[in-house]
Amino acid sequence: MERGIADDASIVAKAQLEVARARLEAAVSELQSKTISVYNDVEKTVENLAIEIITSMDFLEAAYAAHLEAKEYRVGATMAREQDNINWEKELKEAEKVLERLN
Repeated sequence: MERGIADDASIVAKAQLEVARARLEAAVSELQSKTISVYNDVEKTVENLAIEIITSMDFLEAAYAAHLEAKEYRVGATMAREQDNINWEKELKEAEKVLERLN
């Protein structure tokens, strides 16, 4: 009788072990599936961020080029204005000399 009880206990233990193994395999499978899903999401996010970085860099380069162009224009305009002032001063001195001669 003890042997029968032991055999029954052994059968129950084996069944519990099989159930535990099946649950473990299911849990591992689910965890692997979730891990792959998370990895794919992270990979997609990284790709999107890389695209945003490239787009931002292109925008910044264009903005910097426009800034340099505007700065170059301002420098050119300032130089032209200074040259105009020099020319006007020369014309004014010449006009003053002509006026002095006429007086």
